[in-house]
Amino acid sequence: MWETQILTLRRDPLETMLLELVVEPESGESTVPSQGPAQEQSRAPASLSATAVWFRGGATARRVASTPPGEEQGRRKDTVRRRHPVGRWHHRVRTVTHTLVGARRRERRARYLFCQPCRRGSAVAKIIGNNVKKLQKFASTVKMWVFEETVNGRKLTDIINNDHENVKYLPGHKLPENVVAVSNLSEAVQDADLLVFVIPHQFIHRICDEITGRVPKGALGITLIKGIDEGPEGLKLISDIIREKMGIDISVLMGANIANEVAAEKFCETTIGSKVMEHGLLFKELLQTPNFRITVVDDADTVELCGALKNIVAVGAGFCDGLRCGDNTKAAVIRLGLMEMIAFARIFCKGQVSTATFLESCGVADLITTCYGGRNRRVAEAFARTGKTIEELEKEMLNGQKLQGPQTSAEVYRILKQKGLIDKLLFGDLAFSSRCLDHSDRQESAPGPN
Repeated sequence: MWETQILTLRRDPLETMLLELVVEPESGESTVPSQGPAQEQSRAPASLSATAVWFRGGATARRVASTPPGEEQGRRKDTVRRRHPVGRWHHRVRTVTHTLVGARRRERRARYLFCQPCRRGSAVAKIIGNNVKKLQKFASTVKMWVFEETVNGRKLTDIINNDHENVKYLPGHKLPENVVAVSNLSEAVQDADLLVFVIPHQFIHRICDEITGRVPKGALGITLIKGIDEGPEGLKLISDIIREKMGIDISVLMGANIANEVAAEKFCETTIGSKVMEHGLLFKELLQTPNFRITVVDDADTVELCGALKNIVAVGAGFCDGLRCGDNTKAAVIRLGLMEMIAFARIFCKGQVSTATFLESCGVADLITTCYGGRNRRVAEAFARTGKTIEELEKEMLNGQKLQGPQTSAEVYRILKQKGLIDKLLFGDLAFSSRCLDHSDRQESAPGPN
């Protein structure tokens, strides 16, 4: 017999989930209610190793495989039924040990490399530094690679290590004392088995080439880089570049996370996309706080693409503000931009693209935040009103930090042109307009902060 339990789980201060647990007996065969269209009954062996349940998504359904045979022996298998944010019931086989969320993982004193101290990078370094003090499975020291600069006659690494503040890119926010700035990349990566990438996306090839072969076997990475690259077949994701060059598994983190607000511990949400759910949950454990809430999804490519494409839409929103087109026009640009992001993802993503992912923080939330409060919007507005060059505006408004929107726009434009899709997607016109921000063909130089 199958035992059904109903309970309420308090996940965080803002959300309560109703879970229906269908707990499998220890032995013997049982009849499991199938979630297929016909609601037929299926015979499930006690191990559930060869079975699957139906994963409902509106009018259609698809099957999600359970744990492969031979794995997770001796551990209880539960089927978790939860209410999805958009109102659908999702069913998935999960392995649970002692608690409802997560699974037992190999305990290790994980060490990490953090690249590098831009505003966003410093804000996340602050989170990690505070979290690892409380979690025994992680090493207590966070190494942060810093591209050395001189600020008021002092090296930036010395300022961070002695004053515990990134006075150039995140002033007014103290970093934990266990965040250690290192200017030598080879030294920073030594013994690091968790890597966090936060650099301008045009430098990812160089950085990966320099540290490939230096990271421990079995290291994991997560990228916060919002950009894309070009490959022989068109679109090339940053995570794919890291994965191919370094041979490590990469998760991605994208969301509506303005750095100053994250550092000030104002409430926000973010999304981790991971093709290996266990790795995504590990990074969630490393990064989540009561005010920095994380959702983990397996649609990693869509999560990453959202983080890149929203910058193009934000440039268009900035043009609307600069030309005083009004809020109605700006709202139309944002809505059409979201539709174009979905269409672009369906064309170029290799894996399945779930529309529900665009409703997570990495999608519509990040798009709204960027189109109203992001630096791409602000600089695009100033560009439309003043006619100054992008370099002048970066120096005046961003303290020398580089915009990702114009370069991403240029890459998207070339990808669409290569595929003959310039006239098929409005993104073609928007990308062409956005790339006009970048008057000069800026050559790749040393990777300054993003």
